[in-house]
Amino acid sequence: MKIVCDKNITLASNLFSNLGDICFVDGRSLSREQLSDADILLVRSVTSVNEDLLKGTSVRFVGSATSGIDHVDLDWLHKNGIKFSSAPGCNANSVVEYVLCAIAEIDDYWERLEGGGQVGILGFGHVGKCLAKRLKALNITYIVYDPWLSLEGDSFTDDLNEVFNSDVVTLHAALCYEEPWPSRHIINSATLQEISKDSLLINAARGELIDTSALLDLFRRGFGPNVVCDVWEDEPSISKDLLNRVRIGTPHIAGYSFDGKLLGTMMLSKVLYSFLGIKHDAESICLDPPNAVKILSGASSADTARNILRGFYRINKDDDNLRHSLTGHEEQDSFSFDSLRSNYYERREAYGSSILDTGLELHQLTMARGLGCKVLSDH
Repeated sequence: MKIVCDKNITLASNLFSNLGDICFVDGRSLSREQLSDADILLVRSVTSVNEDLLKGTSVRFVGSATSGIDHVDLDWLHKNGIKFSSAPGCNANSVVEYVLCAIAEIDDYWERLEGGGQVGILGFGHVGKCLAKRLKALNITYIVYDPWLSLEGDSFTDDLNEVFNSDVVTLHAALCYEEPWPSRHIINSATLQEISKDSLLINAARGELIDTSALLDLFRRGFGPNVVCDVWEDEPSISKDLLNRVRIGTPHIAGYSFDGKLLGTMMLSKVLYSFLGIKHDAESICLDPPNAVKILSGASSADTARNILRGFYRINKDDDNLRHSLTGHEEQDSFSFDSLRSNYYERREAYGSSILDTGLELHQLTMARGLGCKVLSDH
């Protein structure tokens, strides 16, 4: 059996090498010719899986080690009897911690939220739900908008402007073109008028949710909110003009924690082995926990959050890497953008990790537990 696998799927050799011959490929440039005699195709979001890629090949199983499936033509796969599986929710916590890190790093947004401010969540899929749960644990107010779901309660709204009137607006919708609520360019010249210049707008979902031209036009006129972009229209060829104007810009790595990527591969392996009728214990691959982070006593709850989050992830490092990699030459910059993703370092998550209690005050312990950390005695 031949398996064609994106070279950047985490620990693919460990989980799939005993199934047959693995051919590792560049997912961005994968061609039909490379699949002519393949049985299994394992991809990430950079590969468009459709008739153009698969027609006439022997592929009978396609797996995507990703949460999103915008890159896959599910109807065509179904009509042609090709089994498909993805890894929904595998990177949800990674994206949530990216969002929290962005809030913690920029100005006093964390303090504003602690003081009664609000987070507006657009989209209530795996990431939106995970973020809402984390904000609730942190005692931070949030409002959710997702018209495709029947949501009831004080934390949900059918008025999009309630989300846009928040201190932090964070996008977690899937890319949708269907009426009556398409999400493509949901942030446009009209809706941008509803977002305060003092707000923080975060996009860690899909680049096409934001109309880049409209946002740039607003920036050029001296308006617009503070913006964090992890995803961009026309990736890997991104707008350097927009990058120069956002507060934080990163190369589509919000969901790239090592924990999340490994979970995606493990979820994929479970379905593939079942499809092949082979018993397998993917859980046998375990990660060593990251080193415990030591937090000094006496800091405010906001600074405690910053110290904990920075102990596991430095979002400004990814921002610096992206800015320094771009030269203004489109082809080279596209290569650099992809290279930052494919050569991404091993980033671990705070949730489930350990914090050393050095005599922390009650509000610090509460913050650590709200972020999902275990507190260990340092005495």
